[in-house]
Amino acid sequence: MKIRTYRLDGASPLDHLAVENVLLDTCEGPDALLLFYVNEPSVIIGRNQNPWREASLGKTPSGATLPLFRRISGGGAVYHDGGNLNWALIVPRELHSQDDELAAMAAAISAQGFDVVPGERGGLYVGPSSPHAGKKVSGTARRFGARRVLHHGTLLVDADMGMLHASLHGMETFDDASLPSVPAHPANLATIKPGIALDALMEGISLHLTGSSTAPLPASIADRSLLDTERRRLSSSEWIWEATPPFSVLLKPRSRTAALRIEKGRIAAWIDGGGQEASRAAKAFELSGYLGKLFSIPVYEKLKTMVAETSRHDEEAR
Repeated sequence: MKIRTYRLDGASPLDHLAVENVLLDTCEGPDALLLFYVNEPSVIIGRNQNPWREASLGKTPSGATLPLFRRISGGGAVYHDGGNLNWALIVPRELHSQDDELAAMAAAISAQGFDVVPGERGGLYVGPSSPHAGKKVSGTARRFGARRVLHHGTLLVDADMGMLHASLHGMETFDDASLPSVPAHPANLATIKPGIALDALMEGISLHLTGSSTAPLPASIADRSLLDTERRRLSSSEWIWEATPPFSVLLKPRSRTAALRIEKGRIAAWIDGGGQEASRAAKAFELSGYLGKLFSIPVYEKLKTMVAETSRHDEEAR
């Protein structure tokens, strides 16, 4: 199988996701494509995930508010920044083999002076020869198109681990139909081989897999109007928030006397746990006008405050 290798310019997750999606649907010919790109700090969740459960949607401890995007492939949530080398294989369906592609990518990374092996859930891990054995350096996900398969992943080169851990920490939910991320012990390749340069690693992987260096992605390879349409879809509330599977969230810690049911990203129902306190909180919610509104962190905080004030008034009245 011949592989053509390209690097994508810029650092926009939205642009890069759109390129992957459009090429998956429109790329012609027998060749596979290998894309490399780097994103600005952001969180990317899987197609069937809950952004409120997976990501710190308020400010992180550093004060940053990271943009969040939903990709078309499955798998778990990932943190991206300038220390991540993202790769994407777009392969004809009849030639696709997850195991073979993971083995090839592991061998290409290992050829740059590492010991990396495929592991569980499509991940790439530090091999047994390293003191960091078992640490995860790349997570992957796939999307099957009509004629091709998108098999992509993020490679931790020198990512900000503090931000990674801080950004992938969402709220507690229950009765949640989304796919949860599976925690792993990540490691940067720079921890194993200090001074490794991301660009040099990219070119080394490309040479190992394809026999050639990366080239800029030709503007003609993807239709501009299709890219614009896909960017609009990927940045829409309907895709990022309203595509979330149903879930419920507590408004009072460790108590189901007050909770919300969220469906298609919107507040679908108040869950009343019974009792006078819950009844008064339910009445306050009814008057709030939030039923049917898009769920968000500010709305969640306001409703939590409303429930807390109702509880305080009840205690003062006793």
